[in-house]
Amino acid sequence: MVAAARHCAAATRGLVPQGHVPAHAISEWIDRARDEGIADVKEPTVCEVGFTSHFVAQAFLCEFGRAHYVGLGFTKNWSALHGPIIDAFERTRLKILQGDGSRSVVLFKAVANCNVLVINMADRSARERFSLLVDLPNTLRRTSLNQSMVVLHGSDCPPGQVRNASDGCHAKYTRNCASRGDWCGHWNQLDEGGVIVGSSCKSDRQAGRRWCVGRMDSGSVCETRAPLLKAASRTVVRIGRTQPQLLDRANLTHRKELLKAARHTIRYLSVFPCGDNPTGQSDVPPLLCLTFKDHVQENVLVGMQSTDGGLTFSGSAIGSADLVLPASWHVHGKRPIAKMAHNLAILRLQSGSYVAIGGQHKHRSQPHNLGVWVTHGRSWRFSSKRVVPTYFGADGKGQFKGVPYLRGDPDEEQWENPRKIFDGNHAGCVERRDAITMPWILPGICEYDGRLSLVWFKGQYLLYARANPAAHGQRYVQLTRSTDTLTWSPFELVQIQDYRYSQGDLYFFAAQRNPVQPDSLVAVFPLVHLMRACIGIAFSLDGLRWSTISPLVSCEAYGDRAVSHPAAGLVRSGDQVFIFVHEEVPSVRLDLFTPFILQRHWKRSSPPGRIVRYTMSVAKLRRTTAQHLAELRGEPRNVSQWEERVRKRFDRSAFSTGSRLRAFSNRSRLRAFSNRSRGLPPQQRPLALFKSENARLREENARLVGELAKLKERRALGMG
Repeated sequence: MVAAARHCAAATRGLVPQGHVPAHAISEWIDRARDEGIADVKEPTVCEVGFTSHFVAQAFLCEFGRAHYVGLGFTKNWSALHGPIIDAFERTRLKILQGDGSRSVVLFKAVANCNVLVINMADRSARERFSLLVDLPNTLRRTSLNQSMVVLHGSDCPPGQVRNASDGCHAKYTRNCASRGDWCGHWNQLDEGGVIVGSSCKSDRQAGRRWCVGRMDSGSVCETRAPLLKAASRTVVRIGRTQPQLLDRANLTHRKELLKAARHTIRYLSVFPCGDNPTGQSDVPPLLCLTFKDHVQENVLVGMQSTDGGLTFSGSAIGSADLVLPASWHVHGKRPIAKMAHNLAILRLQSGSYVAIGGQHKHRSQPHNLGVWVTHGRSWRFSSKRVVPTYFGADGKGQFKGVPYLRGDPDEEQWENPRKIFDGNHAGCVERRDAITMPWILPGICEYDGRLSLVWFKGQYLLYARANPAAHGQRYVQLTRSTDTLTWSPFELVQIQDYRYSQGDLYFFAAQRNPVQPDSLVAVFPLVHLMRACIGIAFSLDGLRWSTISPLVSCEAYGDRAVSHPAAGLVRSGDQVFIFVHEEVPSVRLDLFTPFILQRHWKRSSPPGRIVRYTMSVAKLRRTTAQHLAELRGEPRNVSQWEERVRKRFDRSAFSTGSRLRAFSNRSRLRAFSNRSRGLPPQQRPLALFKSENARLREENARLVGELAKLKERRALGMG
């Protein structure tokens, strides 16, 4: 304690050397931390990512006597940087960690529950700055849920600078680079989206530094409402047959490869009744079908069946699954090729027939992949004459490894000839991703990179596809309608009550008719909202306007994605409803931006994927439906005990001190689950708020459509 006191007394007379964040900036951060009530926390945790000097640690440890400091450094000579303070403070209060070239916090569990999170974005290398930006969502999730303050600092961001304007960013590698000021754009996006509240930014031109301070909005729907599904109702689903007497050497190999694929490669699960009892109102478990694609970059889309209510699924042959669609499909044995399997939506109609829609709009170098296709069939299987078994791994058939399926016998396929229904230029489609960092993107042309969802509802087909309304992240949903599957209306962004797409990431939208109230719709989806993740559920009466979101089950997030996905399809069986979840979806943590070190880590240590089944009573789903549809109609909603506890927690944190700033910040967090509209009777407040949000979404949709039309017009003039 004496050494710490002497060190702090000497530190007050010291100056921060050139090249580091200015001393007056650190003083401002400490003042803001007081205003945020960090001093009231019993033992606050201060985290610094990108540790390059001892000055931040020294200032906070001296100012807050009970604080603990965790620093994560990425420089090679990091051990020499903490010399002045390593002996001045107790080792229990100070922990400094050596990072690696990934510039990521994911491998360091000690950086957690941070009441103050300081992130240094001033790395010298353009690639390393890019790694920091890619990992920023993971870093922000290390803040405390109760009281937290976030500081980002780095090089100044002069207005009008060119993206990726760095000597380290060559034209060939621009998507893996970040200019010195790119972090400012990310902060602005978080601020404008409401993820960061109470934001303030300042700069010191002489030092060439800029810093932004705010706090995380902790009013995520994944945290403020209790999950509807209970852990006690969770059952692990088994894949493949297990009869020992049938497992000869070849079958053992097939089964081993199947289990390996189920744990490490399969994606986009769908579950639907495929027997004689599609409504599931009988006490006999319905015959269920499970479909999925074999890989992120698929070779086949396959299916399995279950006769025990989804506890086990198997193909017709041991160690196999039944072919639904090959990755590529020749029409009439020649071009064009229909490629539908990547994002396929399959729908069983009341007549027992099936409709399938899928396809993307990629680069013109892939002419077989320039649109969305539709096909009809009598079965979910590919062949009408036989079951086509599909094996995985080294035992796969050659025609299922990227080679287009060639039509032989015309009666072999039971699916009708696919027809192209629209492409990426369809009216109203929203695509605003950055073509500089994502060079495979065609500006203004929808790629349809997420899975599709198809519903027959009130005499119309409703098709849901991914919308990309921001330069990066912020995935959302858009809707188009048809009465004949051939002519489709312009896309519209769906409207979800009390949700803004700028605050999260809705990875896909699996909608269907509600199994307990057929005049309504229900949708399940993987969601990251305000940096917290869950599988959400919402309800609708028309397919466009949706209720508030309730979490079905919480899950982890990585980057801007939830690591668990729901299977498309809620299935009713007697007085229960089955909900299937794909936990730890394979490769969900990896994309083209993942640093190589992290790719190697996750490929080596990612938990295996697992399919589980949850059960919910029909009565509970009916109550949940009634509650959410009442909100949608503007009726007041009863606040649950869970939300009341969260409300009281926020109220205590808001008024434990007299700070106006803290009270304002906590009130902003309450907006996520409290419907307030001044000047109106209580029963009209939710309706007024919903109408206002609808108007905002309509204006945003019209603006995006207008911008897209102007972009297409400029491109046409340029081509002329």
